[in-house]
Amino acid sequence: MDEDDPVVEEVDVFLTKSLAESLYLFQYPVRPASMPDDLEHELVRIKPKQQKIEMELALDTTDKHFSRSKGEQIARNVDGAFPGETSVFKNGVMNRHFLTSSQAVMSSEIHRYAVGIIQEGELHLTPLHGIVQLRPSFKYLDKADNRLKQEKLDMEGESSQEEEESKPKAVTVRYIRAETEESKARREASYQYIEEKRAQEAWTTVEYQTSDSKESATDRNELLCQTEGQEVSQLYLSHRDYLSTLLSQPEKQSNNEELSLVQLQELGLADQVRLLLVNAKLLRFSDLQRFLHGSPDSTSVIKTLQTVAVLVQGCWVVKSEVLYPKDTTSPLTGIAADILCRGRDYMLWRFTQNSIVVRKELAGVIKLPDDDVKEILSQVSKPVTRLGWEFAYIKDEHFINSNPDVVQRQRMLWDAKLQQLQKVLKFSKDADKKKSKESQGNRSRSRTKSQSKSEPMEVSSRVNTQKTTKIKTESQEKTDIANTSTVNTAEKNTAVENTTEKNTAAENTAAESTATENNSTESTATDAEAQQIKLQNFIRKKLLVNSVLSLNDLKKMAQLKVAECSPGEMTSSLSDYQVEQCAIQGGAIQMKVAWPPNSKGNCKLFTIRSIGNDLDIFREVLIDMFAVQFKYRKNSIAEKFKEILGEEPSTKAELDKVVKSLCVHRGQFWYLKGTVPS
Repeated sequence: MDEDDPVVEEVDVFLTKSLAESLYLFQYPVRPASMPDDLEHELVRIKPKQQKIEMELALDTTDKHFSRSKGEQIARNVDGAFPGETSVFKNGVMNRHFLTSSQAVMSSEIHRYAVGIIQEGELHLTPLHGIVQLRPSFKYLDKADNRLKQEKLDMEGESSQEEEESKPKAVTVRYIRAETEESKARREASYQYIEEKRAQEAWTTVEYQTSDSKESATDRNELLCQTEGQEVSQLYLSHRDYLSTLLSQPEKQSNNEELSLVQLQELGLADQVRLLLVNAKLLRFSDLQRFLHGSPDSTSVIKTLQTVAVLVQGCWVVKSEVLYPKDTTSPLTGIAADILCRGRDYMLWRFTQNSIVVRKELAGVIKLPDDDVKEILSQVSKPVTRLGWEFAYIKDEHFINSNPDVVQRQRMLWDAKLQQLQKVLKFSKDADKKKSKESQGNRSRSRTKSQSKSEPMEVSSRVNTQKTTKIKTESQEKTDIANTSTVNTAEKNTAVENTTEKNTAAENTAAESTATENNSTESTATDAEAQQIKLQNFIRKKLLVNSVLSLNDLKKMAQLKVAECSPGEMTSSLSDYQVEQCAIQGGAIQMKVAWPPNSKGNCKLFTIRSIGNDLDIFREVLIDMFAVQFKYRKNSIAEKFKEILGEEPSTKAELDKVVKSLCVHRGQFWYLKGTVPS
């Protein structure tokens, strides 16, 4: 047992779903917790589909802190001097205030939250249906503004009404054109249309109960599991698979399909693949095969995959039409499924071109609400500060190289899909790719502006100076040799002076030509060497910051660095061998790793063995330890230090610094970075 994290108690856990479809968590961000909850709720209403809630709370107009004159003034501005049945404040004074809700957690993330009650040593969990934040609403002030504007228009309109009635009016006849698919898509994606759809859902009035009422006590009892159902007595998954199952993305479709690994074993291959892709949205081929029951052959799996998924960056993403079936709508905004599919397909195509997509540029083309744009992006990517949304997985080169025919077929399908999208969304392929590349370069350049102006440029300048001096020295030596040869020839044979002068001139001309060629060659070599040194310095800096990086990570970082540099500043073609050699020349070593079981261990990991501080001796021992075993407890690491070096770090902070620089913590063990999934 890890001494830093001991188990203090074990309790039985029960899951109850009696209130799972109607349990909300209310948050009041602007209301202090010390304020008493004894206000009278005059009206509470809800729109269940939108999870929209409004409350009307009574104000105590007799309280000494209440300004009656201000309350009457606000009521008069809102309702006028003579309030009626439709007035907001019917008593002529502001005697209530309003709260309206907003979603604190997206619907796609609500499955992570639950309400728990501990009773008699048992933990009872009930999943939440929604989390909303309630804030003051001032819509009644808009009514006051509209009333004043209307009164002003009425006063101005009475004087000119008679004149307008006496004048003849021209009648314009217009013919309404048939609505096209494109115009319909734009209309349904507009803010006005979305608001109209939201307004169509009727309000449902509910009755508010205080926490000490009988009804509340009855509902609280529903949070406790009354009957014991299925008991989970045996864990048949490995710890890694169990954690992956807990963290998997939920099903968001309207058909409410639920994924169970037990039930999955009873299904055919096609249903297994479809359910896994619908739930996970994005999977590597190797991960998909690990979850499939029955160990089907790769050819059958790939054939089935192409019916429900598309290939992006060597990974498989569920098709939009599978995720959003026909005649369904967005659970967030109510947008039709065909519009969502077009927008999502365009997003996926962008990821086939670049690993990073800018949300603003994407929204400008697909014309979807922000909630839907974020939703489709979060399915396959993750936000990166100052860059945009990055594809969730590194490009799967192994699958691409192993299945060239599948990759070619998918590329042809994307070309056909692109032609359809261009007709509907009206965008230019070349202009779009150019804009995306420029934006990515600008963002990367802004992020590393200070870095690009420091040491690498100084190294390049120093190399150019040394090479120029060398060229001048060699040229001078050739000129001196030519001159010496000319003098000796003149002294030995004056009779052939003219011939000697001609030969000397020819030799000088040849020497100058040779020097020019050497100068050009040395200049080319200087540029290539400067680029090599710049790449070495860049890789070394990244390793000093991240401690352990794989070859794929180093290559990806180097490609981003090349994209931000001006043409010719760094080489544009980066091979795995070139990146590996630059890492080694920059002081890095390729680590010998004892990979965990069930891990392919086919990626190369690099680190810098000594970084120039007092803890390097412990760092070197820790690096060598992972060549023997793939995981360690922290106390065993400290014991190993003492066994080999005769000492251990003087403080716990120094021990943590050494271990955390190279390792990640999973459960009770420490693993080398890059050997376990993030």
